[in-house]
Amino acid sequence: MVSYQGIKFSLLSAQADPQVRGILLDIESGGGEAEGGFDLTDLIYRMRSLKPVWAISNGQAFSAAYAIAAATNQVWTSRTGGVGSVGVWTAHMDVSKEMESMGRKITMVRAGKYKAEYSGFEPSRSTPRIRFR
Repeated sequence: MVSYQGIKFSLLSAQADPQVRGILLDIESGGGEAEGGFDLTDLIYRMRSLKPVWAISNGQAFSAAYAIAAATNQVWTSRTGGVGSVGVWTAHMDVSKEMESMGRKITMVRAGKYKAEYSGFEPSRSTPRIRFR
């Protein structure tokens, strides 16, 4: 397992080394955290104009791992490998009726339109559309 900072350090070291003519990212991951991931993809996207950056998935590169791969010049995968599925998901279990049947009333206090949207203590009000820039 490697952190985004670890990958960044390795990329910058390879970029600075005049003997390195290209960079290959060997990815084997079902995904990762969103926090910091898009900063890394921005770096990879900028770096690929200086030296080629490629990604290979010998098994899986899903979600955040695929976001990293997609920022490179080219992505390869093995015959039985899989790539894709960048996105965000959450689950919501409405327990408001159960709480009510136990004589409990939960009042959500929030700031922001979607704060606590999927808390489970009340029915979901909507399905928010989240956009990344």
